[in-house]
Amino acid sequence: MIAAEYFFWIRNRNRPWISDVNSMLYRQALFIGILQVVSMWPGTSRSMITMIAGLIAGLNMVAAAEFSFLLALPTLGAATLYSAYNNWHVLGDSAGMLALAVGLAVSWLTAVISVKALVKWLTHHGLIPFGVYRILLAGVLLVYFWQWR
Repeated sequence: MIAAEYFFWIRNRNRPWISDVNSMLYRQALFIGILQVVSMWPGTSRSMITMIAGLIAGLNMVAAAEFSFLLALPTLGAATLYSAYNNWHVLGDSAGMLALAVGLAVSWLTAVISVKALVKWLTHHGLIPFGVYRILLAGVLLVYFWQWR
């Protein structure tokens, strides 16, 4: 966690920031997508890794957050389709399909509300509180696990 915080602080404040996801270059999107693989490491947040990658690539905080959530759509969509394929026997009846439809609708609505709230919060507060939280948590975990060695 401490090593990940290093990436929080390497952004260069003197360069122009991309403030719109539609203005991104393909190489920036590819860079962010490739760094998303780091989230396969247990305990690593996919959204935080992609937001940090967006900042490194030159996006401002709002654009990095928006792209992070847009990037989740194909990733989580593929995981959902894979799970549905493997559990088709459960979804075969009408109750299973209804549960899937309700779950998709509620999760979509929750995601839209969450993204809007996060973008508003990031606009006013930035990512510093998240960085401080992660550094403090890393310190607490180091002390806790150091006792058990």
